[in-house]
Amino acid sequence: MRIALIFAAALALAGCSKSGDGNVQADLHDTGNDLKAAASSVAADPDIKQVGQDAKQTAEDAAAQLKKAGADLKVQAQDAADKAKVDAHRAGDQARDSADNLRDNRANN
Repeated sequence: MRIALIFAAALALAGCSKSGDGNVQADLHDTGNDLKAAASSVAADPDIKQVGQDAKQTAEDAAAQLKKAGADLKVQAQDAADKAKVDAHRAGDQARDSADNLRDNRANN
């Protein structure tokens, strides 16, 4: 925010100035120096650093939760696959039994 205000003020001063090219270059140079100083000030601001650390911690927490959720999902998927396998075998056994019973009934009739 500070950078934008400084930049806008510098542009306004440069725009209002009726000086020659040399003064415009000097104004732009000064604006660059002001922007550099503002950026350094923001980078050194402890509140900004704290926000960065908080964001990093939040990202680490989210990653850990996603990893745990992924592991839980994997276990649930494996359980579902195991149950489906048992059910498929059971259905196959029942189908064979039904086919055997049908064959036996036809043979006896």
